[in-house]
This record gives sequence, C-alpha cells and structure tokens, in this order.
Amino acid sequence: MEWEQDGLRFIELSEQTYGTNNCKFSSGAVEGHPIDTVYLAWGKDSDNGGMLLLTPDELAAIAYVCGGTVWSHLLAKRLEADNG
Repeated sequence: MEWEQDGLRFIELSEQTYGTNNCKFSSGAVEGHPIDTVYLAWGKDSDNGGMLLLTPDELAAIAYVCGGTVWSHLLAKRLEADNG
C-alpha cells in the first residue's frame, strides 16, 4: 500500500494483522523527508491508532526492546510453569 500525506510518500513494506482482535501494525519507507525516515503505524478496531516517523536506527531500537520484553515474558511464564 502507498499513500501521500503532508508532502511525503509512504510505502508500506511490512504489516501484521491480528484478526481475532482487529489490530494492525505496519511499517515502511517514507520518501520526501529531509532525513532518512521510516514509519511505524498501529490501529485497533475503529481507532486509527497512531504513526511515528523514525530513523531506521530508532525503529531497530524499538524492535530490540520489544523482542527483549517478549523473551523475558515468555521465559518468566516458562519458569513459573516449571516451578509449579
């Protein structure tokens, strides 16, 4: 999907939808911004959610901390299950 907004061109490169709760995350390239820019967008149900414009390293940092959070959450659940 592609669209233009505020003089910028947005090109969706990745999306993840969750049909059971009407949630969507997407990210992609932004053309026309003075610095190297990507976007991260989210929405749920009829709420359009939001969108952040980020540099690629900022988006990578978000992915890193989210991955660490998921890993820690799953590990804690596993340890809890193993310990009764």
